[in-house]
Amino acid sequence: MNKIIENELRSRLRVAKENEPFIPEDLKPLLEYYEKQPLDAVVKFLIPNLMTTFSHWSEEEKVQAFGFEWYYDGREFPQVLGYGYANLKQKPILKNKVSASDSVRDDFDGGVKFGTNLFVDNTGFDVAQACYPLYECEQAELCDEDDEAWEYFHNIFTLRMFLAMHLALRHIASTDTIKRFSTSPFYIFANNHDWSPFLIYVESTPEIEPKETISKDCSLEIQELQEWVDGIKQITLDRQHREKALSSIRNFDPKKMQSFLIGLPEYQVDSGIIELSEDEWIANCRSKLSEKSFLDDVSFEAVYHLFNLLVTNSVEPDLYLFSDALVFIFIKNPVESQKRVLDLYTQQPDKIDFIKDCAKNTLRWSNNDPDKRSPNPTFALSKDKLAQESMDVITGEAYLGALQTAEEAKQRRSELENKLSVLKSNFEHAKQGNIADYIEYSEALVNEDIDVKHVSNILANYTTKLLLKCLQGGDFEKAEQVLDSYLDTLLPVIGVTEKDTGVASFGIVLAVMSKKKDIGRKVLDSIFGANFSMDSLDNEILLFNLACYYAVNREKKSLLTAIKQALIKGKKSEQFTSEKDFEYYWKDQDFVALMNDQ
Repeated sequence: MNKIIENELRSRLRVAKENEPFIPEDLKPLLEYYEKQPLDAVVKFLIPNLMTTFSHWSEEEKVQAFGFEWYYDGREFPQVLGYGYANLKQKPILKNKVSASDSVRDDFDGGVKFGTNLFVDNTGFDVAQACYPLYECEQAELCDEDDEAWEYFHNIFTLRMFLAMHLALRHIASTDTIKRFSTSPFYIFANNHDWSPFLIYVESTPEIEPKETISKDCSLEIQELQEWVDGIKQITLDRQHREKALSSIRNFDPKKMQSFLIGLPEYQVDSGIIELSEDEWIANCRSKLSEKSFLDDVSFEAVYHLFNLLVTNSVEPDLYLFSDALVFIFIKNPVESQKRVLDLYTQQPDKIDFIKDCAKNTLRWSNNDPDKRSPNPTFALSKDKLAQESMDVITGEAYLGALQTAEEAKQRRSELENKLSVLKSNFEHAKQGNIADYIEYSEALVNEDIDVKHVSNILANYTTKLLLKCLQGGDFEKAEQVLDSYLDTLLPVIGVTEKDTGVASFGIVLAVMSKKKDIGRKVLDSIFGANFSMDSLDNEILLFNLACYYAVNREKKSLLTAIKQALIKGKKSEQFTSEKDFEYYWKDQDFVALMNDQ
């Protein structure tokens, strides 16, 4: 029977390779890896793992059939576990003819019916190692799970693993490892948890299996392709860090959520700045907008920024988040909301119907009687007559006047977009080291006849990113030039925005790294004012950087205040006891007390 099994496995592999689908460029290295990886390397990996599994079986419990089944079970990679049967109700019967199948999922169990179960979840082996580096690619999400190429790789890697298991078992059969606990004939199956068991090997006394010769000089790792594998592992690591950072957003208090909203579509974390997709920021904002504390403590500007993003960046805005944001801004500031929405009508005429429909839907229980409206009990819109009346305006005919000036607004917007395009081009060149053109153009731009509210956040964002880039490259001189241009020339014109937290944070880092105390003082005075209080800061990264600044400049009182606030906002004491900037204070009683109080 074993010859039939081997022929079937080799046939399925051959037919599968003949039916190879289109392989995308990013998966071609995986195909190359598979083709260069010797079968003996998989066999060599499996032999000791299978031997270890068999060593756990008791000689008192004779087994007639054993299965290897794998599933994730909360693990990062699938793990094979074993199950054993004392007998079979019906033994498998195999046809001597090779099938035309090319799939590992197609039945090959010989019609077996299992009998009395003896044990489950016995030790097994790591599927990811036996199919290396298939699951590393899966972790990196290089391809959609339903993609034809992805199914193909799972199929050929698993078929090869089955063939390697078969050859490994033939090697093991030359020892007494299996015979001591099994009855004859003894059957071994393997399968993913939702597949039919696949007959891998039959141990039968009359049959004499030749011991397989396994090459000693073979490895699962292909050295010339390891740089590619390391790259996809880094992709996974980056994604996991991203997911961890995003998961923390759902636990933000209102003040931290406000900072998050202002920063959208970016999110500043310890390691730098994450560019968020629309789905990511929608998923992390939706639940918060319906909380009463959110309405009380989050600013109008923060939620309007979210609302504006939904209008301007989304082809089809998320209806529920959009409606909640619309209600929020009208409750928070009805008059300003009415003015800004009408302005949006002139800027985004293609979104007018959508905005109007959302507003009408919010007021839909009215029967033209505002006193009987009860659309959103969470925000109590029905109790705020001014908010209702302001929203009524944007659903009525007021938008017609806005449309009359839309052409002019469109022309102005087109001119501004051209200027912002040039600014972005200069910014991209500045990231490569040419900061002079960016500084010159940005300083000229703010002195032109433009509405600075359209460029203030962009300039703050670009400044933050350029500071980070210069700091990462150790170019403190250019970082200082970028910072001076922003604080001396741009900020006095565009004014302070909530996005300036990033500028302040990296400006403070520059002061620490360059050992120039006056830079830090200038940053704080320019952005927060000479008499600012750290109690007003909500960004734990900025507070941590401030603590570093005060530590290296031996300003103990300010240091302890910054540490206390940073701990309140989410920093861990370990970050202060491991960062060298704080080494001078590690044995200071007040510093130690703060660490112990967390």
